Amino acid sequence: VPGVKLYELGEAIAQKIINRGLRPITNLGGHELKQFTLHAGAFIPNYKEKLHNQVLKPGDAYACEPFATSGVGKVENGAYSYIFRFVKKVKRNLSYEQQGYMNKIKKNFKNLPFSPRWIINRNLIPKDKILRTIESFLGRKILDKYPILIERAKEPVAQEEHTIILDIDGKKIVTTQE
Repeated sequence: VPGVKLYELGEAIAQKIINRGLRPITNLGGHELKQFTLHAGAFIPNYKEKLHNQVLKPGDAYACEPFATSGVGKVENGAYSYIFRFVKKVKRNLSYEQQGYMNKIKKNFKNLPFSPRWIINRNLIPKDKILRTIESFLGRKILDKYPILIERAKEPVAQEEHTIILDIDGKKIVTTQE
């Protein structure tokens, strides 16, 4: 409903999770959606946090992402990353071959996350050169990495995404779940 504060949504999320005997993950949550922008704008907490007092606005879209666990309710970065994102183009000190790989990644994924598997599926870089290329690009800050998130007590985490789109008049809510 337009005008609902994000922390009120967070409080409702937390209550549903707690009623099922679990804990909400408090350092993850939902966010506003904008084209080609990962995790744009306002943050939707998975618990009541009055710091997030922005309101749902007509014409905006949001990803409501409840995360639940039987653990302590916090995640930390793991040691490994299997998701990457293009962050900047470099023109110096790259071989012609690496320039080509960089341009293919930028053209195919823009600034959105991708997996090496997607590079293989699209035949962008020879399979035997992908890991070395990614390591090189990480070192040169061409790519950024997203570490696997691990629940602090090593307990499983469940997540669901619920997309909320408020029409421009704020009269209708279109969602992916009831």
